[in-house]
Amino acid sequence: MSPESTIARAKEGTGTTTASIVSFNEHCFTDKALEQPDQAVGLISECSAVWIDIQGRYDRDFVSRLVSHVSQEKGVADELLDRSGVSSYKLHNDCFVLSFQILSDDGLSVIDQISLLQKGNTVLTVHCQPLPSIEQVKTDIRAHHGLMHNNGRLYLVQRFVEAAIDRYQAALDRFSCRLEKMEDDVLTTSERSMACSIHRSRKDLIAIKRRLLPFKEALRRMVRDSRYYASEDEKLIAHDLLDHANLAMDNVEYFISLTSDLMSLHMSSVSNRMNEVTTFLAILAAIFLPPTLITGIYGMNFYQKDSPWNMPEPLWLMVIISAGFLFFFWRHGWFRVFFKAEDD
Repeated sequence: MSPESTIARAKEGTGTTTASIVSFNEHCFTDKALEQPDQAVGLISECSAVWIDIQGRYDRDFVSRLVSHVSQEKGVADELLDRSGVSSYKLHNDCFVLSFQILSDDGLSVIDQISLLQKGNTVLTVHCQPLPSIEQVKTDIRAHHGLMHNNGRLYLVQRFVEAAIDRYQAALDRFSCRLEKMEDDVLTTSERSMACSIHRSRKDLIAIKRRLLPFKEALRRMVRDSRYYASEDEKLIAHDLLDHANLAMDNVEYFISLTSDLMSLHMSSVSNRMNEVTTFLAILAAIFLPPTLITGIYGMNFYQKDSPWNMPEPLWLMVIISAGFLFFFWRHGWFRVFFKAEDD
């Protein structure tokens, strides 16, 4: 909000609460700060579309009194002031309350929570800090208020929900670039740090999914309560919001499965490198085994007639040991691989 249209209400040790009201149609436009909740009474009925924005949940009495001018339903103010951090939706007799989280740029944390009350042509939003989506909507209303009031009661809801989902999509786009780079690196390095990076990305994506799932469920419940909508166009807006959330969820699921594939590819790469090392060592052993065997045999003292200290009966002993190994290998079916190769 601009400094000239915002009046701060501070409470010692709790923070600052500010409020403003924007009412508009094709003939009028009002953007005022609310110093007292009672100031909203006349402005709510001034134009056909009304938006009350509250920044800061610190002055609970001020917020509760302001909410009471929009809806007389019990518990609505408490729902708007709730900071549990879980997206939710609740339909009352004449209004609904929708709460959802706003992610940081990297998608790894929550920077704020918007609680939204919709009653008739009036929308009331509550959040803790300035948000770009809030400022952008106010700018668009100032520039095009003559057109926006005809877009249905859910226009403001649509703007705020889409802005929140776009934060998820922006975070997922960053993960897309991150995973593409990992896919290129996973075949060139077998370091343990690569496995740690893949695992960390998977945990971050699961955290995003954990936040998006209640949001999607809240939108699904909003679509299901069709008795609230006045026209088919409003139903289509609600369905479009749910489709937007479903698309974000599908992208999360895809990237989570991609991390599993990357981990499998990394483990296969590590296994292939181990096989290469094993093959190299086997080649070295095969090269040096015959000289070692010949040296061992010719270095022995075989015949006892030359000396009583020579090895007894080494020739038939070597034959028995070799025959024993051949029998052992045959017994365990290790020679089948040669017969299978001939059959192929």
